[in-house]
Amino acid sequence: MLFDVECALFPSAIQTLLSRRNIISNSISIDAPTNELQRGESMEIPIVLRLETAIKARGIHARFNGAEETKATYTTTSTNSKGSTTTTTHTAVEHVKITEQKKLLAGSERAGFFANLADAVATLFGGGRKKVMPPGDYHYLIEISMPATAPPTHVAGRSRVFYELTCLVDIPLGRDLQEVFSFHLAALEVDRTVSTVLVRYPEDEGRGFWDKLLGPDVQIGLALVEDAIFPVFSR
Repeated sequence: MLFDVECALFPSAIQTLLSRRNIISNSISIDAPTNELQRGESMEIPIVLRLETAIKARGIHARFNGAEETKATYTTTSTNSKGSTTTTTHTAVEHVKITEQKKLLAGSERAGFFANLADAVATLFGGGRKKVMPPGDYHYLIEISMPATAPPTHVAGRSRVFYELTCLVDIPLGRDLQEVFSFHLAALEVDRTVSTVLVRYPEDEGRGFWDKLLGPDVQIGLALVEDAIFPVFSR
C-alpha cells in the first residue's frame, strides 16, 4: 500500500530506482527444522536473507501469527431512481487471534503511515531511516513458542486455523521483500477410556408364559461401547 502511494507521488524517481535494482534476485529463506509444531514447546528458526544486489532497508521484521479465520458471504441489493436493482455479493472475514509474536531482527521498528511517507521523501533526497546492505548472506535467528492449548490446524470451505511465520524486509521507495512459512499442528491426543454395556435379547420379561415354558432358551449377548463425547481441544 505504501509502495503504491510512493509510486504515485514520485513516479519517475521510483522507475529510475527500480531499474537499477534487481529485486527478484534477492530472497529470504526460512529454514525451520520442521513444519510440525508442539504445544507448550519452543522452536528456534534460522532465517537467511540472501542479497545478490545491494538494498536500502529500514528494518527486518519477523512475525509468528496463529489465528482462526472464518469467512461469511452475504448479498446486498440497491435500487436506483430508475427502478433498476443491483445485487452485490460481499465476503466478510473474521480473525480470532491465537498467538502473535513479533521480533525486530535488524534496523528500526515500523512507523506509521505518515512517518513512513515522510521518510520516503527524505530517502528520495539522500536521507531517511535506512541502512545500505551490500550483497551477501545475512543470518538471523528467531524463537517461537506455542500455547499449550492451541487448536490444531485445519482447512475447510469457510474456516481455517493456521500458524505462519512471516519475515519482511522494509525497503523505502521499493517493494518489500517477504517470505511466509506455514506450520502444521496436530490434533490433541485424548485418552479415550471406554466402558462396555452387556445387552441380552430377549429379556425374560419380554417373553410370554408359553415362550418361557416351551420355547428354547436362546440369548444373544452384545458388548456395546458406551456413547461418549471427547473434546478435540479446549481453551
